[in-house]
Amino acid sequence: MAFLNEEERQAGTLLLTQFALFNQATVVFEQQIEPAFWKGFDLCVSRLANSLDWDEDADYENKEACWLAPKSWLVEPRTYKYWFECHSTAREGYDYQLALLLGCGTEEGEFGFKFILSDKYFGGVKKRNLYLSQHLTAERVEKLDQLGFRDITQGTFFLPLALDPTLIAACWQENGAFPHDHEVFAPLREALNKLEQAVAIFDEIFAAQADLLA
Repeated sequence: MAFLNEEERQAGTLLLTQFALFNQATVVFEQQIEPAFWKGFDLCVSRLANSLDWDEDADYENKEACWLAPKSWLVEPRTYKYWFECHSTAREGYDYQLALLLGCGTEEGEFGFKFILSDKYFGGVKKRNLYLSQHLTAERVEKLDQLGFRDITQGTFFLPLALDPTLIAACWQENGAFPHDHEVFAPLREALNKLEQAVAIFDEIFAAQADLLA
C-alpha cells in the first residue's frame, strides 16, 4: 500500500469536498477545452509547416502525435532520415500534456519538439553512434544550444515549449476555442522558427553521411 504525503492528502481532501465542481471541470476540460486546444495547436503547426514547404502530420487532437520535417530529409516515400516530433520528458505520464505545456504538471516534465534520427538510415545504432562521435562536435552542439535545444543523448535533441496560462485562459474566455493565429500560440510559432533555423545545423552535422550514401 502506497502512503500519501501531507500535500497529496490535502489535495485529495479538497477535491472530495468539491467533488461536484471537480467532476464538472474534468468533463468540460476533457470534452471541450482539451480537444479545442489541440485542434488549434495542430492547425498552427500545419499552417507554418506548409508555409515552409515541409512535410507534416499534425494530429495531436486525435492521435496524440505530431511530426514535421523538411522535404530534403525524405529518403523514400514516408520515410525520413531524421525529423522533429512532439515529445514529453515526463517519465510517468500522469499529467495532461497541456499541464506540462503550462508548467503546472505534478512531474518535472516538459513538452516540446524532439529531433530524432533514423537508425536504419545510419545502418544501425553502432554505426550511428560512431558517426556522431566523429561529427557531433562541441561547436555544433553549442549552435543548437543557442537556439534552445538540449542534447538528450546520442544525437537526440529536445526543444522545450511553454505557453502562458493567463493567455490560454483569456483565449478560451474570449473565443470558446483556440484560433491557430491567436497570441496564445506565439511561443509555438517561435519554436517552429527555431526548428527552421536548426535545419542548416543538422544538415551540416550529417552532411558526411549524405555523401557516403550518394
